[in-house]
Amino acid sequence: MRTTRSSGTVLAALTAVILGITGCGGGNSGASAPSKAESTAAATTAGTEGSTNPDTSTFRKLKVYTVGNFPQNDTKAVVDEINKYLKEKINAEIDFQGLPWSSWAEKMALAYQSGEQVDLTFAQLGRLRQ
Repeated sequence: MRTTRSSGTVLAALTAVILGITGCGGGNSGASAPSKAESTAAATTAGTEGSTNPDTSTFRKLKVYTVGNFPQNDTKAVVDEINKYLKEKINAEIDFQGLPWSSWAEKMALAYQSGEQVDLTFAQLGRLRQ
Protein backbone atom coordinates (compact mmCIF):
# COMPACT_ATOMS: atom_id res chain seq x y z
CA MET A 1 0.00 0.00 0.00
CA ARG A 2 2.80 2.42 0.94
CA THR A 3 4.68 1.73 -2.31
CA THR A 4 1.61 2.53 -4.41
CA ARG A 5 1.07 5.86 -2.64
CA SER A 6 4.72 6.98 -3.01
CA SER A 7 4.75 5.81 -6.65
CA GLY A 8 1.67 7.90 -7.29
CA THR A 9 3.30 10.95 -5.65
CA VAL A 10 6.46 10.53 -7.72
CA LEU A 11 4.42 10.07 -10.89
CA ALA A 12 2.37 13.21 -10.15
CA ALA A 13 5.50 15.25 -9.46
CA LEU A 14 7.17 13.98 -12.63
CA THR A 15 4.08 14.83 -14.68
CA ALA A 16 4.01 18.35 -13.24
CA VAL A 17 7.68 18.88 -14.10
CA ILE A 18 7.22 17.58 -17.65
CA LEU A 19 4.17 19.80 -18.20
CA GLY A 20 6.08 22.79 -16.83
CA ILE A 21 9.03 22.18 -19.13
CA THR A 22 6.94 21.65 -22.25
CA GLY A 23 4.75 24.65 -21.44
CA CYS A 24 7.81 26.89 -21.24
CA GLY A 25 9.25 25.65 -24.53
CA GLY A 26 10.11 28.31 -27.08
CA GLY A 27 8.64 26.57 -30.11
CA ASN A 28 8.22 28.86 -33.09
CA SER A 29 5.75 26.75 -35.02
CA GLY A 30 2.94 29.31 -34.80
CA ALA A 31 5.07 32.28 -35.86
CA SER A 32 4.08 34.14 -39.01
CA ALA A 33 6.43 35.05 -41.82
CA PRO A 34 8.26 38.36 -41.40
CA SER A 35 6.77 41.36 -43.15
CA LYS A 36 8.48 43.11 -46.06
CA ALA A 37 9.63 45.97 -43.79
CA GLU A 38 11.17 43.52 -41.31
CA SER A 39 12.93 41.67 -44.13
CA THR A 40 14.32 44.91 -45.52
CA ALA A 41 15.54 46.02 -42.08
CA ALA A 42 17.17 42.64 -41.51
CA ALA A 43 18.90 42.81 -44.88
CA THR A 44 20.13 46.33 -44.19
CA THR A 45 21.68 45.38 -40.85
CA ALA A 46 23.04 42.03 -42.03
CA GLY A 47 26.21 43.64 -43.33
CA THR A 48 27.04 45.18 -39.96
CA GLU A 49 25.90 42.26 -37.81
CA GLY A 50 29.40 40.83 -37.40
CA SER A 51 30.85 44.27 -36.72
CA THR A 52 31.85 45.09 -33.16
CA ASN A 53 31.91 48.85 -33.69
CA PRO A 54 28.91 50.77 -32.35
CA ASP A 55 27.27 53.55 -34.36
CA THR A 56 29.14 56.65 -33.21
CA SER A 57 27.92 59.02 -35.91
CA THR A 58 25.38 60.61 -33.56
CA PHE A 59 26.44 62.38 -30.36
CA ARG A 60 24.51 61.19 -27.32
CA LYS A 61 24.14 62.70 -23.85
CA LEU A 62 23.30 60.03 -21.28
CA LYS A 63 21.63 60.96 -18.00
CA VAL A 64 23.10 58.93 -15.15
CA TYR A 65 21.68 58.93 -11.63
CA THR A 66 23.56 57.45 -8.71
CA VAL A 67 23.14 57.54 -4.97
CA GLY A 68 25.63 58.13 -2.19
CA ASN A 69 27.18 60.79 -0.05
CA PHE A 70 27.05 63.77 -2.39
CA PRO A 71 28.49 66.19 -3.14
CA GLN A 72 32.00 64.74 -3.14
CA ASN A 73 35.21 66.68 -3.71
CA ASP A 74 36.43 64.86 -6.82
CA THR A 75 33.12 64.15 -8.57
CA LYS A 76 33.66 66.78 -11.27
CA ALA A 77 37.16 65.52 -12.09
CA VAL A 78 35.94 61.93 -12.34
CA VAL A 79 33.00 62.86 -14.58
CA ASP A 80 35.29 64.93 -16.81
CA GLU A 81 37.62 61.94 -17.28
CA ILE A 82 34.68 59.62 -17.98
CA ASN A 83 33.33 62.07 -20.56
CA LYS A 84 36.72 62.37 -22.24
CA TYR A 85 36.93 58.58 -22.56
CA LEU A 86 33.31 58.18 -23.74
CA LYS A 87 33.66 60.98 -26.30
CA GLU A 88 36.67 59.24 -27.82
CA LYS A 89 35.19 55.73 -27.76
CA ILE A 90 31.47 56.10 -28.50
CA ASN A 91 30.83 59.84 -29.12
CA ALA A 92 28.81 60.26 -25.93
CA GLU A 93 28.91 62.10 -22.62
CA ILE A 94 27.18 61.56 -19.32
CA ASP A 95 25.12 64.06 -17.41
CA PHE A 96 25.91 62.82 -13.90
CA GLN A 97 23.32 63.36 -11.19
CA GLY A 98 24.48 62.37 -7.71
CA LEU A 99 21.66 62.10 -5.20
CA PRO A 100 22.01 61.74 -1.43
CA TRP A 101 20.52 58.68 0.25
CA SER A 102 18.00 60.85 2.09
CA SER A 103 16.20 61.96 -1.07
CA TRP A 104 17.04 59.30 -3.65
CA ALA A 105 13.75 57.35 -3.52
CA GLU A 106 11.57 60.43 -3.78
CA LYS A 107 13.58 62.12 -6.53
CA MET A 108 13.82 58.97 -8.64
CA ALA A 109 10.09 58.29 -8.31
CA LEU A 110 9.43 61.87 -9.42
CA ALA A 111 11.84 61.54 -12.37
CA TYR A 112 10.12 58.36 -13.58
CA GLN A 113 6.62 59.74 -13.13
CA SER A 114 7.40 62.98 -14.95
CA GLY A 115 8.86 61.14 -17.95
CA GLU A 116 12.31 62.62 -17.45
CA GLN A 117 15.13 60.99 -19.41
CA VAL A 118 16.86 58.37 -17.24
CA ASP A 119 19.46 56.30 -19.10
CA LEU A 120 21.26 54.66 -16.20
CA THR A 121 20.48 54.58 -12.51
CA PHE A 122 21.34 52.90 -9.26
CA ALA A 123 18.87 50.14 -8.47
CA GLN A 124 18.30 48.77 -5.00
CA LEU A 125 17.19 45.17 -4.97
CA GLY A 126 14.65 44.26 -2.41
CA ARG A 127 12.05 46.34 -0.70
CA LEU A 128 12.60 50.04 -0.13
CA ARG A 129 12.08 51.33 3.38
CA GLN A 130 9.73 54.26 3.59
